[in-house]
Amino acid sequence: MRRVTISSERAASRRTRTRLKPSERRKQLTEVAKEIILSEGMHAATMKRIAAQAGVSETQAYNYFASQEKLFVALAIGETAKIRAAQMADVSQFKDHYAQVIASTRTYLRQIDRRSDLLQMLLRNPQVRAGLREENRKQGNTDRNVHAQHLVELYGIPWEVAVGCTVILSRLCGRAAKLISDKRIMLEPAERMCLAIVLRGSRGVIGAYRDAARRSQGSHAA
Repeated sequence: MRRVTISSERAASRRTRTRLKPSERRKQLTEVAKEIILSEGMHAATMKRIAAQAGVSETQAYNYFASQEKLFVALAIGETAKIRAAQMADVSQFKDHYAQVIASTRTYLRQIDRRSDLLQMLLRNPQVRAGLREENRKQGNTDRNVHAQHLVELYGIPWEVAVGCTVILSRLCGRAAKLISDKRIMLEPAERMCLAIVLRGSRGVIGAYRDAARRSQGSHAA
C-alpha cells in the first residue's frame, strides 16, 4: 500500500499567488516564460505551464496575453528593450562622440552575444519575427533621427548625409549581431571589425564635410 501525505503547504513547484499590477503581472509571466524556454526549450513554455509557475490560472494568463505567441512577442520586445537600455546606460558615461560610438557598439554586440540563445529560439516563431520586426522598425526610426540630429548639431553635416551614415553603420552592426547570434563569428573579432569600420567611416565622412566647409569659408574670405 502506498502512503499518501496530505500537507497544508503549497507545492514547491507553484509560486505564491500575489496581487500585482497588470504591468507587473505581464512582466512576471514573460520572465517565467524566459526561465522555461532557457531551461527546457520553447515547446515546454505552454500557457498552462507558465501560468502554473507564476501562481495564476491559465485563464488569468490569457487575460494578459491573448495567445502564447503574443506572450513570446512581448518577451522578445522586452529583451531588445534591455539591450537598448544597456546601451544608453553605457553611452551616458561619456561626453565625447566617438567614445559614445564605441560604448554603444560594444554594448550592443555584447548584449546580443549574451542573449542570443533566447532570441534565437524566439525568432524561430514567424509571429515573433513579425512582431519584433515591426517594433524594431518603429524604435529604429526614432533612434536614427535622434542620432542623425546629433551629428548635424555637433558637426554641421547635411541632414541627409547624417541619416545615411546612421543607417549604413546601424545595418553593419545589425549584420554583425546576426552573425554573432547565429554562432558564425565570435564576439571579439566581430567587435573589432565593427569598431574599425564604424569609427573610420564616421571620421571619414565628417572630416570630408569639415574640410569642404573650411574651403568654402576660405573662398568667401578671399
